[in-house]
Amino acid sequence: MSEQVDFNPDSTREQKEAPEFVYHASPSGDVQELEPRRGSIPGGANPETQPQLVYAGDVPAFAAAHGFPWGSDEGFELGVVAGQVLFRVPRVLKGRLSQPVYVYTLPGAGFRFTLGEGTGHTFESAEKVKPTKVESFTTVQEAIEHFGGTVEYYDPQDSD
Repeated sequence: MSEQVDFNPDSTREQKEAPEFVYHASPSGDVQELEPRRGSIPGGANPETQPQLVYAGDVPAFAAAHGFPWGSDEGFELGVVAGQVLFRVPRVLKGRLSQPVYVYTLPGAGFRFTLGEGTGHTFESAEKVKPTKVESFTTVQEAIEHFGGTVEYYDPQDSD
């Protein structure tokens, strides 16, 4: 049986200022400028009703976990516990993390805290953003671990 983890203990859930740099991950390594888009919306909101935004995280390992499509409804769990990123992945979906990922460093100016996103580590911008740096990784897991995070694989039937 797996221990239940409070994935949001670091989150004050109050608005905070964007740091000097934020991070965005993508399966594409040739991004010259990130443009606001509708798409994967933190918290599961309907993308069709949301404004077009660029999302980024204040922790690079947290951003790296967003470098491929996934959903909480699939059993993925992402949080920051005691300052460390923990990404729990159903063992049967382990292969999804095998794709290359690129982590972009972005200037924090122009980003604002994403209200209503439960982890407290997501920021958004309605403006185009040019990366200042990009780092490439062979897999999503490699990127998360490079930045000090942990990937934990589990069997959902053992979590009950």
